[in-house]
Amino acid sequence: MKNIVVVGLGYVGLNLALIIEKSLNNHKVDLNIIGFDVNKSRIDALKTNYDSYSGVSFNDLEQSKLKFINNIKEIDRSEKNKQFNFIVCVPTPVYSDHYPNFSHLVSASELIGEILQKDDLVIYESTVYPGATEDICIPVLEEKSNFKSGVDFYVGFSPERINPGDSLHQMGNVTKLISAQNEKALEIVYELYRKIFSEKVFKCSSIKVAESSKILENTQRDVNIALINEFSHLTEKMGINIQEVLAAAKTKWNFVDVKPGFPGGECIPVDPYYYIDLAGKYGVPAELAKVARNINDNFSYLINKRLYRNSRGLYTFYANFS
Repeated sequence: MKNIVVVGLGYVGLNLALIIEKSLNNHKVDLNIIGFDVNKSRIDALKTNYDSYSGVSFNDLEQSKLKFINNIKEIDRSEKNKQFNFIVCVPTPVYSDHYPNFSHLVSASELIGEILQKDDLVIYESTVYPGATEDICIPVLEEKSNFKSGVDFYVGFSPERINPGDSLHQMGNVTKLISAQNEKALEIVYELYRKIFSEKVFKCSSIKVAESSKILENTQRDVNIALINEFSHLTEKMGINIQEVLAAAKTKWNFVDVKPGFPGGECIPVDPYYYIDLAGKYGVPAELAKVARNINDNFSYLINKRLYRNSRGLYTFYANFS
């Protein structure tokens, strides 16, 4: 197996790097696992076993043998470490006008492309709309490396699935979707990820299918949260306890149990805008997603009004993560 570089050490990247290390150790696979981030202060902190926002303890970092770097050219390309798997976990936010911001993804692809060698594998985990990996990322890799993807190097896509604050559904125990640009690349991705995720791996037929699934998962959740938020607005005006309504409704086996509150994390408030942007390019109105985003974006205003009316602040609401 090839050595591994996790590119981007935010909440997803750092936790993924530690899971990779633990899983490969369990399989007695001896590889160099490197964590890279352009933020020098972030790297300096991790080198002292301090993590400020990813939920990783001092002890976990102290016991880890991960190497942290903020200059990607520090990667050892000696004969022993010739080939690498690059796993990209950089943010994919939106601009203030809600259009997708691919700047982090492009920058990461440029850096990787500059040091890419034949037979390397690049796997993108950052959430994007369908087509972005092949239309945006791969051309950058090819331009910077002067290699041909699918021939000289390989590209896969595996959307991150992490739920902050959820002890049951963690990165290491949920089914991992994988995809790649061709069958050969897919088998390479599969051989790597089945060791990391204990065989809980689902092969998608194409990169676009895997990209679409992540966007759909979070857009669906955003819509469900918006419905409950809107409904809670009605019950509040009518003097009905929304928590009692939900407790009654979820006795039905197929009721989707969502609480009123803020869509949290980096995914739910953002991913629907990627869907809306792409849908517009294909002439699909995506009206439901737009309405849901509007409801959830404005929910904080409704919460403030309710808390103002209730000086004791007893209204219960939740942060809904993806």
